[in-house]
Amino acid sequence: MKITMQKDIFILALILSCCAIAAGKTQQELDNDELWDRLLKRKLHETKTNVHSEGTAASADEFIEPMALRGDQPPPPDDDEDEDVGADGGLFSSISYNHADSELIDAASAELPDKQDQLLTPDGSSPTKVDFPSEDTPHTVDSGRLVEVADDVEIPASIDPDLVNGDDVREGSGEDSLPQADDPLLFDKEILNILRNRPESREILELFGLGATKSPHEDTDPNDPEAIKERLRNSITLPLDKRKYFQALPAIAEDEERIHAKPASLLADGRILPTLSNVLLPDLNQTLVKHRESLLPPKDGQRSLVIVFDATGSMLDDLQQLRDAARLIIAEITQRDSNPIFNYIFVPFRDPHVGPRLVTRNKDELLDALDKLQIIGGGDCPEAALEAISSAIEAAMPNSFVYVFTDATAKDFRLDQRVLQLVQKKQTPITFLLTGFCDGKATPGYQVMNNIAAASNGQVFDLRKDQIEEVLLAIRSTMDIDHVPLKAIDSALPKQHNIDLNVDSTLREFSVSVAGVKPTIEILDPQHEPYNGTRDVLDLENIRVVNVADPSPGKWNIKAAANSSHSVLLSGLSEVLFKFGFSLLEPQDTVSLSHQPVLKKANYLAIEPTDPQLIKTLDSVTIVSHNVGTPGGARFNFTLPLKLVPGTTALYRTDAFDVPRQQFKLTINGKNANGETLQRLLSTAMQAIEQTP
Repeated sequence: MKITMQKDIFILALILSCCAIAAGKTQQELDNDELWDRLLKRKLHETKTNVHSEGTAASADEFIEPMALRGDQPPPPDDDEDEDVGADGGLFSSISYNHADSELIDAASAELPDKQDQLLTPDGSSPTKVDFPSEDTPHTVDSGRLVEVADDVEIPASIDPDLVNGDDVREGSGEDSLPQADDPLLFDKEILNILRNRPESREILELFGLGATKSPHEDTDPNDPEAIKERLRNSITLPLDKRKYFQALPAIAEDEERIHAKPASLLADGRILPTLSNVLLPDLNQTLVKHRESLLPPKDGQRSLVIVFDATGSMLDDLQQLRDAARLIIAEITQRDSNPIFNYIFVPFRDPHVGPRLVTRNKDELLDALDKLQIIGGGDCPEAALEAISSAIEAAMPNSFVYVFTDATAKDFRLDQRVLQLVQKKQTPITFLLTGFCDGKATPGYQVMNNIAAASNGQVFDLRKDQIEEVLLAIRSTMDIDHVPLKAIDSALPKQHNIDLNVDSTLREFSVSVAGVKPTIEILDPQHEPYNGTRDVLDLENIRVVNVADPSPGKWNIKAAANSSHSVLLSGLSEVLFKFGFSLLEPQDTVSLSHQPVLKKANYLAIEPTDPQLIKTLDSVTIVSHNVGTPGGARFNFTLPLKLVPGTTALYRTDAFDVPRQQFKLTINGKNANGETLQRLLSTAMQAIEQTP
């Protein structure tokens, strides 16, 4: 019985001893969670060895040498020979520092590679200088006080050299100094530098403000633990749209080389194969950009550049000049701030074949099509020009720039009504550049071209083959978003015309173009004086074009003439444009309007300016007969008043009226915001049709 009780007591004593030893060691170790918590709270300088006293607490003036800690390993285990019992019965750690040529360590001498970190003591002040004992004068610790020991006293083993952070010793200085544990140099610097050396860790630290300098716009100190905790809390708990980040994630320049480093060669000679994307898609980036641009809708006022070209054998010289001029014109107009070109349409034609039609947003595709065009065929003079024109206009934007190049008349002249209907629908002017024609100007094939040009507010230019490029470069100024027709006259006989033109301040410039034999132009300013400030745009034997820039407001007079049948076109660049259309019901907007009036029905005509602030009022609309091609037709000229549609700011309409059966054109009359008389040619030739059931 006694033996059993003694055995139980011995086991109990053994268990209590093990618990005491484990508790003592646990008190000297910091948990990893606590270390990371102190890292985020910027309190790494408080990390030190716990000093446990079961008896009397250490006095305030006593100093106990702490153990050095590293963030990547726990403190060395306490051996029995390293523990001593003081007079007061307290346990303490005894460490002997053995450094050659030790020097004073302070905030000034301990330089950190990262200038953003600061050396602070737990109370926030700079650390005091610490004098390490030299190797010749060994010391030990007695009850928390440093005392000298005799030579015959055994000195405990020195600290493990693996615990020393080599980055803390100045290279080439011969120092092996060891900073104290309450100095952040040993622990804070090592862990933060390890994190900063990894790009993903450093981005997170920068995001949280750890290691970043104080922004001039920040009122709080980024090194303040409370500020750090607040940023962490906001970054984790708040919704994404309410988080306030310290700063945007920085770009890491030093890692770009690693990111974009070339892979090792797989070939024996060391050559690098091209990337896979270049093998499969040589111009991937350009292809994606062009594809994205092709999906964008047109901007306000953008139009199509349409080229209809006679590709028969006699047009080789014309084609070469067109190629050269097209490159220059497209390069110039596409560089403008307001590029007027939305897409390009190219339709070649030969008798009897037309096409293929090219519709593209890519100017290089158009130029490439011109370069690859084969000039073949022909034989008989008339060609299928009208079929090619109608194919091009069907694909074109409204108000497009259409140019037809040929040296023959139209064989398919009976398609003229189809072309005129498309012109009326798209309100598109057509310019013919003829370098020859068959059987004279009296043939139906030539007359139909002249009629289409007159109805569309275009012109027919009779040229030599060597004048194509010169004419195209001269008329490129008309390729503008703000280009509008002002007056259009077509005459079958040689005569002089006196044309009054009301100019207002919204008209930035105007041009006068006369197409006929030996054309002449004379311009009088509002004071009825000859105007000498004109610029000659084109001066050929069959074409004359002059330009007036920044004209003063008022009524100008233009005298134009030619020694043959001719056309006169006045056009300009206007800051205000107009939308118009017809409707059988009282209109409330321009969306439901149509360019096709209906015969034997009461039609409303509605007009709206693109910029109402430039318009004071719209007074009336003038309807004038268009008799080109029908010399025996009725002639009429009447005016309908306009009124503002209730509930709108700038939509004007006429009363319902019966539209004429014959072709007619519309002219708008009103006043601009400055009270100046405003007048514009509103439409191409309009033709009413009967309503279909």
